[in-house]
Amino acid sequence: MRVEPELHASLQLDAPVMLVCLDGWVDAGRVLARLEDAVLGAASVRVASFDPDQLFTYRSRRPTMHVDDGINTGVSMPGVELLACRDLDGRDTLVLSGQEPDLAWSGFSDAVVQLAQAFGVRMLLGAGAYPAATPHTRDVVLSAVGTTPKLVETVGYLEGKLSVPAGIHGAIERACAKAGIPAVGLWAPVPHYAADASFPAAVTSILDAVQAVADRRFLTPSLQAEADASLDRLDALHNTDPDRRNVVSSLESRADNAPGSHPSELPSGDQLAAEFTQFLEDNSDGGL
Repeated sequence: MRVEPELHASLQLDAPVMLVCLDGWVDAGRVLARLEDAVLGAASVRVASFDPDQLFTYRSRRPTMHVDDGINTGVSMPGVELLACRDLDGRDTLVLSGQEPDLAWSGFSDAVVQLAQAFGVRMLLGAGAYPAATPHTRDVVLSAVGTTPKLVETVGYLEGKLSVPAGIHGAIERACAKAGIPAVGLWAPVPHYAADASFPAAVTSILDAVQAVADRRFLTPSLQAEADASLDRLDALHNTDPDRRNVVSSLESRADNAPGSHPSELPSGDQLAAEFTQFLEDNSDGGL
């Protein structure tokens, strides 16, 4: 199916990067929404949007009806839009925002690539977070999936072969590869006991990688302070409960002595696939 976006603004951008932030896929620690907030900041321009009737079934992702004193005042449809913003140094960035499409993945991915080409995008980045047997007391070590060895080597990657259910960014990455646009997905492990709460430490790690890979700076002191405070709260919670403390100690021992304790020694593909599958099963009623 051919998917045609509607253009809302014609902008002259200077070698922008595009960040894909579409929810509906794995998002442990509520990382994706917080990442999008950090990138967009207070100022953005709506560049393009997509017809939701082409992309969504509505039965799997229901529109929202708004009621005021018994009166139906409107229905908000799920959707996808392309937004333009700038990083802390004033460099152009595009953000693909909204919900992951149910339909027409190939046509949608081709349309995203066409938009990227029209605006001179030099690199596309995706991001996600998955629950893992890792403690909050250790650094968040990202793994990358991308279109070139150089990109994934900059972040770190899982050696060997891995097969897991795909998100839309995987399809977009493949379309980018065919079009010659470098693309990389940045994946953050979130402690399984913090997967249902906010875990901003994963956000700061992803933003550090965005700066290293794409030369875009979005990490602010306030967000770093938020991440530090979150880790302090987890420390306090676990230090007052011996059972919780034992769980963290066990995970620390595993992290320090098993593969995954160093960026070049990430968890095995089988381990990551099992953690992905378990998270999807646990959240099967939540729209994932």
